[in-house]
Amino acid sequence: MEMTKEHAVLYAGIGSIEPDAQRNLADIEATIVKFEKPIEDTAVVCIDGRPSEQSHEPVREKVAGGNLNTFLYAAAAINWRGFSDEARTAGPSKMLEEAADFLVSSDEKLGAHVHTQNHGSGTGCGAIDKAHEISKSCAEHADEWEDYAKAILGDSFDSEAWNSAKEGYGELAKNAAWEQWHTNAIQKQVRKKFGVVEELENNTTDPNHGHHEQAIHINFKEGYSNDRDQTNMQYFEVDVAPILRMARKATTEEREFNNLLHAMLMRQLGTAYQLTRNQNIVITRQ
Repeated sequence: MEMTKEHAVLYAGIGSIEPDAQRNLADIEATIVKFEKPIEDTAVVCIDGRPSEQSHEPVREKVAGGNLNTFLYAAAAINWRGFSDEARTAGPSKMLEEAADFLVSSDEKLGAHVHTQNHGSGTGCGAIDKAHEISKSCAEHADEWEDYAKAILGDSFDSEAWNSAKEGYGELAKNAAWEQWHTNAIQKQVRKKFGVVEELENNTTDPNHGHHEQAIHINFKEGYSNDRDQTNMQYFEVDVAPILRMARKATTEEREFNNLLHAMLMRQLGTAYQLTRNQNIVITRQ
């Protein structure tokens, strides 16, 4: 790992999305600063850097797969107390319903995305379509990402919570119900709850479906996110504010808060590991 105070490179990724060699770090950081704008709509959508298909979408907060995806998998990994016994027995579909109900009742507007010209059960959202593989990667490779998590969280990093999340994702990875579950139910649930499912461009002649992200931006500046449809450079945007907000709303004890926070952060890094390689990580503080 190569790291400065606010920059790292995720060499370990196994995906195909990687930055162009001609883009230097100063240019990447300047572009990120230029296109971070105030939030215009409260739905929390996906980190995907591709533009929308038909219109200029409002600026929205972003986490991997949208807030329902990130919260569902992290909550399942830590065995969140908010799940009913019925949901734990029934499995992912019922847990999805309860996660969505909780977020909506907590004034969180649900968000996700698809891309155009989808085929089969895939949705075009790698964070959702590869959700089970991401759980496996979290279980198998989280130790390799610990320095990144420490750089992001600083003194708030908790090794016990990190290990708890890793073990929890290991249980999900071994669970046949989660492996066989059709994850496109996530976007369906977002629509059912009157959330926002953005439709992003899909270049069908490109093996990466139009992905040209130059960085993963970890944004701590509350109330801001990237104006994805206006920027002249694609980048993945991970906004920390909705992660912290969901963790606080979903827990009453500090231990469970830390466990959920670390599980949600691990989901972001696991998604980056699964989808990208040699990717810049740029951290912006308040």
